[in-house]
Amino acid sequence: MKKTVLMNLILFSSLLANNVYLNEDEKKFIKQLKNPYPIAHRFDRTYKFIQNAQSYDKELKLLKTNYFINRILPKYDSKHEDEWLNLKEFLITGAGDCEDYAISKYQLLQELGIKKSNLFLSVVKVKGAENFHMVTLYKDIDGLYTLDNLSWKVIPISERNDLDVEFVFNENESYIINDFGELKKENINRGEIIKLRETLSR
Repeated sequence: MKKTVLMNLILFSSLLANNVYLNEDEKKFIKQLKNPYPIAHRFDRTYKFIQNAQSYDKELKLLKTNYFINRILPKYDSKHEDEWLNLKEFLITGAGDCEDYAISKYQLLQELGIKKSNLFLSVVKVKGAENFHMVTLYKDIDGLYTLDNLSWKVIPISERNDLDVEFVFNENESYIINDFGELKKENINRGEIIKLRETLSR
């Protein structure tokens, strides 16, 4: 009975959140799974989080969103070319790579009323690591704050001495961070902008 009620909640309450709206094919896919309960539980927790977090102040929204998404299990993408997941796909899969964490936070913060114009993604290098890493950035008057699946803290990127920023981007532009800690437009064409658009459009 509990599972039936939760599944019904998933199938109808997805209308409440734009970035986690389930279309008919996705609903059918979830319903036909041998054990759909873990997926239903993740969506249920996400809807409740969105509802409860609306009243939080900006700082708490950033901190709680980072914590909420970081609780989902990491999974290294072993494919030659990374497959990016949006928030909805991340919840269905239940695990993801750094790009999936970053994109999910980017979308979830928008559900909480954070303006898209203040949100960015950044490709960084973690000192001592070989591979590139991705984080979410929030632009405030006093700087750029980092939401990272490798850290529970939300602090200015300037204080993340373990990270070297390669570039910053959103759905429209790419940037570098200048010597003053400000975003400066820079034409960096590595395919991330197009890939982000495609990921968010699904």
